[in-house]
Amino acid sequence: MTSVGIVSYGLYLPAAVESAEALAGRSVLSIEQWHALGVRQKCRPSREDQPVVMAARAAEQAFAAADSVTPPEVDVLIYTGEEYKDYIAQTASIRLQEELGCGNAYAFDLVGQGVTTIVGLRVAHDMICGTRRFGRFCWPAAPAMSTWSTTPGPRPAFSFPTRRRGRPWS
Repeated sequence: MTSVGIVSYGLYLPAAVESAEALAGRSVLSIEQWHALGVRQKCRPSREDQPVVMAARAAEQAFAAADSVTPPEVDVLIYTGEEYKDYIAQTASIRLQEELGCGNAYAFDLVGQGVTTIVGLRVAHDMICGTRRFGRFCWPAAPAMSTWSTTPGPRPAFSFPTRRRGRPWS
């Protein structure tokens, strides 16, 4: 049986934050409602904090923390972040491959709404166990924070179910 594990990870969060109090002041939700949703504060990305840039910063941290893996040793780079791209026609994994120095790696994007990192882990596991050709993977990911960094208008929309089987929740 092949043993598979994680060598290191990186985490990049934009430096600026916005409190739940500030969010409540700009939306129809009260501070109590923000807290009930579990929101105490949220990151406020700058214009430079686009998904590929944030994924690269997190991957650089992971490589710095890894004693046994360097970018040229990576066999496969799987981008598992949001579909939002900095450019119109861009394959994020290929841009990351170049920026991180993973020139020897195969690179592809794996995009699925909300579960991509989990699916990316499974794909990497299956590729490692299915063949002896691949051994070291890098799967950077990042959300499209710039698209939800401001609370739109007086009635913000959320990714929570508002209906069940065609009927409103009561």
